[in-house]
Amino acid sequence: MQSMQGEKFQRSVRFQKRHKRKFKATRNHHHFLLPRSRGGGMSLNNLLLIDIEKHEKWHALWGNRTADEILDLLTRVVRAKKNQHH
Repeated sequence: MQSMQGEKFQRSVRFQKRHKRKFKATRNHHHFLLPRSRGGGMSLNNLLLIDIEKHEKWHALWGNRTADEILDLLTRVVRAKKNQHH
């Protein structure tokens, strides 16, 4: 069963698609914190409203990684750098 918030989001997306020119000026996208392709849902808890350019750059840099996965990766890089012998 889909949540009421998810239904509101879907109605909002359909409305925005029908009225593209009006909403294009806002320059915002919905970013899924846990990608839908990896089991993330449509709930508002899984969505972040983000500027379209920042959204595109996020995915260009990090792909579909979550913030936690990125933090883990960066932490491992810092630890490896500290343990590197000159």
